[in-house]
Amino acid sequence: MTKNYVMKIEYDGSMYQGWQRQPGSKSIQGEIEAVLSKIYASKVEIHGSGRTDAGVHGLNQVAHFIVDPKVPDEKLNWVLNRMLPLDIRIKEIKSVDFDFHSRYSAKGKRYIYKLKNKETCSSFDARYVWGIDFPIDIELMRKAAKELEGERDFSSFMASGSSAKTSIRKIHEIDIREEGDVIELEFYGNGFLYNMVRIMTALLVRIASGSVGIEIIEKINQSKGRKYTAHTAPATGLYLKEVIY
Repeated sequence: MTKNYVMKIEYDGSMYQGWQRQPGSKSIQGEIEAVLSKIYASKVEIHGSGRTDAGVHGLNQVAHFIVDPKVPDEKLNWVLNRMLPLDIRIKEIKSVDFDFHSRYSAKGKRYIYKLKNKETCSSFDARYVWGIDFPIDIELMRKAAKELEGERDFSSFMASGSSAKTSIRKIHEIDIREEGDVIELEFYGNGFLYNMVRIMTALLVRIASGSVGIEIIEKINQSKGRKYTAHTAPATGLYLKEVIY
């Protein structure tokens, strides 16, 4: 009798070409599927809540898969973590109803983007933050972030290559926190377009540094191209924090 299992996954994306399975490249999905296929002695496909790009990290990525159980539910988490690379951890796994789908059942997501505002960043920061070595105005950044909240066409914040059927999204909140020289931008929305968080982050940094004025947001809201949003923040500072169901 088959079961539908859902997993919460944490991973360091530094050494992977993103979440999605790709021929000839290391991916998070590919590594987990390879281990599951060994455990169940047959091909197992997992379905994630969405993709993350090369270098992007996951704090609570969600994925599900359907199999005929061979390992007791209470031991499956331990078995998976024993076989997976150390930079991929299964935080939780449990069986759920068959109507649950990691992607289509999701109601929203939270992403975090980490900046480090320091003249010289440590070599250990390179994979996990975007180092900003120029002054930025945090209050101006917060003011600009409020202008990006709401429901509208966000096609100006979508990179080419997206398969999204619509570019209408709702950003519930963008929260900006400081802790020492680390700045965290937390984006909460009902969904995000391809590279949307990274493009928004780049814009907020440009506004906060004085490179462009905050009035550019009104022009962006009236346009549907990348004329005013050509910059994209590095993948290294981005984390999928939570998938909301």
